[in-house]
Amino acid sequence: MEPNQPAAKYLVPAGLVLVGFPLLYQLVSRTSLAEAFFAGDRSHFPVVVAAILVLHWSSLAVAAMILLRVEVRGAELGLPQWSTLARTCGLLLGVGITLVLFRELIPYGGGGEGAIQLLPQTSGERLLFVASALSAGICEEFVYRAFGIRMLQHAGLPTFVATLLSSAAWVMIHGQVSPALFGVYLLIGFGFSSLFLWRGKLILPLVVHTSWDLVVILVP
Repeated sequence: MEPNQPAAKYLVPAGLVLVGFPLLYQLVSRTSLAEAFFAGDRSHFPVVVAAILVLHWSSLAVAAMILLRVEVRGAELGLPQWSTLARTCGLLLGVGITLVLFRELIPYGGGGEGAIQLLPQTSGERLLFVASALSAGICEEFVYRAFGIRMLQHAGLPTFVATLLSSAAWVMIHGQVSPALFGVYLLIGFGFSSLFLWRGKLILPLVVHTSWDLVVILVP
């Protein structure tokens, strides 16, 4: 892991992403528009999803630019070949659209008072949710697994600590969470991280993460 390299070379830019972007997600979740949406105004669903997509891809772009300036080799990141990524994303997109069509052909539930606000309830919302799920699988796994864990390891942190900090940052991008929910999300984050560290490849946690999110489409 090149122990002769100054820890700050990796720790500072890692902190910029792993602290800065969760703060941005938190700020967005506290805007009047987001609060109105979570209070029940579903007309804001497209805007909320659009904001999430912007934050997803902005974080990926910043992390990628940082990686170009430090000595973190591509093999360490476990990045798939473009052809493999394209085929995988195409397959996941097909699965998502199939689930949306299933809900159209066999409608059930949805729209009740007890429904979680972020769950899609119409065909249009479900299609947007497919885009959000695929975006989450790609961007969040790259930023909070490949980038986060490897950068913190290069800064000299043990793998467990690097995984804990990166997973905690990932939890915080999900907006305002209760202490109990924080623990649940943290365990999920550890699960995705374990898949990445086990295989050393990003494609497996990407597929599992996206599939996990797509299943939400089936929730009433």
